Amino acid sequence: MKKNKYIGKIKATFRKLKKTLDKVLVSRFRSLSLANRIQFVTAVIVTLTALIAVPVYAWLTHQRTLAEMQRIKSPDLLYITAANAEAVKNLDMSGINVEAERTVNGATVPITHKLVPFCVAGDYVSSFTLQFVHTSNTPFKYEIYEGRVYTSEADAIATGKDYVEYTVTYDLDGLNIVGLDRDSITPGDVLYIVKGSSLQSGDSENTQNFNGTYLNMSDDNRTANTRYLEECYGEYTTYTPYELPLYWQCRSIPTSSGLSHGSSFFKTFIVDVSWEGQDIENNKETDMIYIMAYTGNG
Repeated sequence: MKKNKYIGKIKATFRKLKKTLDKVLVSRFRSLSLANRIQFVTAVIVTLTALIAVPVYAWLTHQRTLAEMQRIKSPDLLYITAANAEAVKNLDMSGINVEAERTVNGATVPITHKLVPFCVAGDYVSSFTLQFVHTSNTPFKYEIYEGRVYTSEADAIATGKDYVEYTVTYDLDGLNIVGLDRDSITPGDVLYIVKGSSLQSGDSENTQNFNGTYLNMSDDNRTANTRYLEECYGEYTTYTPYELPLYWQCRSIPTSSGLSHGSSFFKTFIVDVSWEGQDIENNKETDMIYIMAYTGNG
């Protein structure tokens, strides 16, 4: 009984603190000029996982109940990194050129998507949950895939799948990654990261039965519904549908076979940002994007 009463007080205190933070931070953001808002949002996207904003903080905290936190072993730490488990500052989703073109068989065709590689890295876990959150000011479609890493472009091309190049920035020894033909790489080496299985449930390219899905997508397949409206905005009522964050998650993603407690790992993914069929230009709105991983499957 005493334990339940104590936990109840903790939850009540947290709710009051969260409500105060919501009001103060949202109010200050809305008071900024348009230029300052753009600067703020750009900084958030560049740092990506270094900042967890109030709108998603409430939802994530709600998902991780106190009981779940008690089950998670403290040594199991996960991080979002750039490709090759490199510093997150190298993970850049800004500056997408939606007006770019390329030449295919002598014809000029528009480029309609961009592949952005990243990793989940950390201490041993058998599986983890990956979460992706974004606003929808720009009509981009986001889909996350497993990434298969190759050191030979010819091998990457041979798969017949889309791939993205990544230039290594520091030494990494003892690699144990599918597709690599050697156990160390050095700065300046180029990795070729190929799209593997989609994580999206029901997608034809989901060959591993992943369960990724949006939790609050509206019927228009672009904006969020009001499922998490109260957690995001509380008592505020001034917002547009495109400002409401969309929450996507995939549970029970396995790390890698052969790992044991005490081992470190990193698993590569690709975000495919697509604007095919959309009437869009470079003078576009800015969106906020967050990628998170944690050692739970709830």
